[in-house]
Order: sequence, then C-alpha cells, then structure tokens
Amino acid sequence: MLYCNPGGGLANRLRVIDSCLAITDEQVNVVWIQNGDLNCSFYDLFERHPRINIVPFNLFKFYAYPSYLNKKIPLSSVLTKIQLNLKFKRKYSNSDILNLNKSNHVLESLPKNTYIESCERFASSVNMSSFFKPNHLILNRLNDVLKKFHVNTIGIHIRRTDNINAIANSPLEIFEQRIEFEIQKYNQTVKFYLATDDLETKSFL
Repeated sequence: MLYCNPGGGLANRLRVIDSCLAITDEQVNVVWIQNGDLNCSFYDLFERHPRINIVPFNLFKFYAYPSYLNKKIPLSSVLTKIQLNLKFKRKYSNSDILNLNKSNHVLESLPKNTYIESCERFASSVNMSSFFKPNHLILNRLNDVLKKFHVNTIGIHIRRTDNINAIANSPLEIFEQRIEFEIQKYNQTVKFYLATDDLETKSFL
C-alpha cells in the first residue's frame, strides 16, 4: 500500500504521482490537498484511472498535514508523527527525496505501507499521458480555445508569482521585443496565446 502526498502546483503533483506509479504495479493512494498552490480537486481536471485512488484530505488525517498546517494548529505536529508511525512502515519526506535524487538512488523494494510526501520527481516516467487524461469538461474548453488557433499562433508562457528565477531572468521587455519581431515577420497575421499566473502581466500585454 503506497501513499503519496504530492505538493506544489499541478505539474509538481503529477510528477510525484507518476513517479509512484513507476515504482509499483499496485494502485497508488494519493492524498490530494486543495490549497493556494492548487485549489481544485483531481477529478475537476482528469478522468478516473484504476491505478490512482484519490484520498480526500480532512483535518483528521494528521499524517498528511503539511508544515503550514502544523504551524497553525497546536499539537498537530505531534499527532502527525504518531499517525505516520502507526500507519506506515517507511516514510519519505521531501528532504529525503531530494537527498536520494542527489545520490542517484532509485527507490525500490518498498514495504507495503510506505508514505511519500514530496514535490519532486524521483523515478523515470513509464507512460505519463496514459494516467492523466483530461476529463470531458476540460477537453471541451481546450477544443473551444484550439478552434481559434491557426498556423501562425504562438504560445507564450510567463511565470511570475512564485518563480524567482523566471522573474529575474525573463523581464517583460524581452517578450515585448519578441512579440514585435513575430508581428513584423508574419505581417501582422500572427496570433499569440498567453499563459500566465499574473493578472498584471496579462493586462500589460
């Protein structure tokens, strides 16, 4: 019985789940926490898959408490440790995963009751696209957007809010210059699709 508690945004979570699926042939139990990093359920985005069992988080699942909750709720860190020790034979924190990755150690021969809490990939993907298929609502929205694309449509991805490196190394001036270049290149027939996590960036461009 493998449990994982994937943290961070969507891409981080999918990499963790995919890593778990790569190291076991059994169903993976995923503790899915809706928070500021990703405030939607797994099934708001994806179809059900027999290898993935989503375990909804609640305040009685102390073993799954993230660090920010342990800081807010008195004695919760003690209860977290107690539940983890009672429920699982082996436990891996994000720090453990980072250390394993640095040493190129591959997780294998895990005991049945293992718990992994991380936002990092720790195993090579087997077939990621087969596990995470967008549900029909997401597909419909995607198709509505894709209908507006043509051969000269260019995607732009601008990370801002939580990505220090992106903010430091990718100023908006660089994007503006490239957009202007593409407009001149295609005689203004070009379209741009902007994906960003920052409303100010969206308004500016």
